[in-house]
Amino acid sequence: IPSTIKYRLVATGPIGKPMMLRASGLPKGWVASFCTDRVCAPNRVSFTVPSSGVKVIEFQVIPDGPKPAHDPTVTIDATAGTSHARAATMVALR
Repeated sequence: IPSTIKYRLVATGPIGKPMMLRASGLPKGWVASFCTDRVCAPNRVSFTVPSSGVKVIEFQVIPDGPKPAHDPTVTIDATAGTSHARAATMVALR
């Protein structure tokens, strides 16, 4: 979809440990999608951290209808065991 906003998300963590990524704060009319080498999942994805300690994921924000003038800010939470990290996208003006 041409109006999809795509980000390259790089997650690092303890090798062999489960990790979950979750998107929040998305305004109405937008859908978040995490795409790994195996699956695209809406709003959240879980995986095992590979032997490299790094997992690259394509994070997409897709408008559900005509694209608004401003890109939304989205918060992404990462959890691996007792560790937690949070990041947010920036608003881009068109």
